[in-house]
Amino acid sequence: MNSFIIVMACATCEGSGVREIQTGVATFRESDCQTCDGTGEGTFTVATYGSRADAREDYPNALAIL
Repeated sequence: MNSFIIVMACATCEGSGVREIQTGVATFRESDCQTCDGTGEGTFTVATYGSRADAREDYPNALAIL
């Protein structure tokens, strides 16, 4: 089995890298997403696939499989 790094859009900010934070009743400000540090991406390593194509079957929405 091979190890692959799966790159996905950040689930917290939906890949934008920015979160809108409510600071008052009707006021908001934008801030870098703390989950992905403003990159819009999240990565994790999996070691259960024989090939990239096998990994792609389980992660069809991955931005990249490295």
